[in-house]
Amino acid sequence: MRISSLILTVAALGAATATADAQGRGKAKGNQGVPPGHRPPAGMCRIWIDNVPPGHQPAPTDCETAVRNQPPNSRIIWGDNTNRRDRSVADTNRQPTSDSTSTPVDRGQYPSQLPAMTGAVLIRTGVRTVDVQNWLGRGDLRAEIVDANGDGVPEQATWYDASGTVLQVWRDDDLDGRADSVDVYRNGQRVDVVR
Repeated sequence: MRISSLILTVAALGAATATADAQGRGKAKGNQGVPPGHRPPAGMCRIWIDNVPPGHQPAPTDCETAVRNQPPNSRIIWGDNTNRRDRSVADTNRQPTSDSTSTPVDRGQYPSQLPAMTGAVLIRTGVRTVDVQNWLGRGDLRAEIVDANGDGVPEQATWYDASGTVLQVWRDDDLDGRADSVDVYRNGQRVDVVR
């Protein structure tokens, strides 16, 4: 009876090893652990953030934008036939930037319309607007608002991630309900101003 149990155990371990080997084949080093269906198209790049499920990763984009926007703890996945002149920067985990200057940036890397300020009020009730999603993504967020005139539409919204790090500051100078500028922060430092 013991010999048959031993043979059954050895057979089960062998089957489990074969299954694990077969599952691991799709994660060849050249794919950098990215499932084939999530690789960027030829000529494009994709930011791949560590410990984020494949379905929640940022969408593919042009490589210049990906390199410029690469957050900490991420890497750039290069599509086939892509110019890799910035590859040495992108293939390592992104280090915090020390550039504290801010200048207006090309709007091509951000949504075409500045966000509605009401998103900062609605996030407090658990409602994530399309603007909030497009500008800040799906992570845990908190907004602190300034509503000096008490009309329910803030003149300023400061956005923080779950750790309390500032992500963006939206300002509505003309009080039309839509931001006139967005200050973008990376690692607690302002790096971009979008107008």
